[in-house]
Amino acid sequence: MAPNPQPKAVPDCSEKVKKMGRDVTTVCGIILFFSFVGYMQTPHPMGELGHFMHDSSEILLLFASWGLPTGIGLTRAWRWARISMLLFTVLLGVSGISGAVFFLFHPVVPMPLWEQIVFRTISVSLCAAPGVAGVLLSIYFTRADVKAYFRTPLQPKIPARDLL
Repeated sequence: MAPNPQPKAVPDCSEKVKKMGRDVTTVCGIILFFSFVGYMQTPHPMGELGHFMHDSSEILLLFASWGLPTGIGLTRAWRWARISMLLFTVLLGVSGISGAVFFLFHPVVPMPLWEQIVFRTISVSLCAAPGVAGVLLSIYFTRADVKAYFRTPLQPKIPARDLL
């Protein structure tokens, strides 16, 4: 009996992308709110922590303002949202991996060997985690089924009244 080749079913990624869009929207909304509150609490930053909080809230406001419409676009399958997500994942991957390489080869002040190993392991792990996440997300958003999900139909939708 000859095997009957069945056509491969294309995996449906729409629910995963919609869930990711909802998650991105929620996280960016929370970050946007707390960054705005932190920015408003330090109108005239004082001390090192005040300047750090003021400057980091500006950067977080920028990225959260970028992520909020991207998350909404992911849930609605807008094509530009996939491109925006690819840009973000490339930035995340490059910054994470370059930080890990920096901490791996950066000279450390003289300290015992076991402290150097612990310091390098923790710092490289903390930097490499976002870099690996960026690489994995960029691989996910370049898959064929995800690309197909974001493709716009070539034929415009014809209203039902025009079909009669």
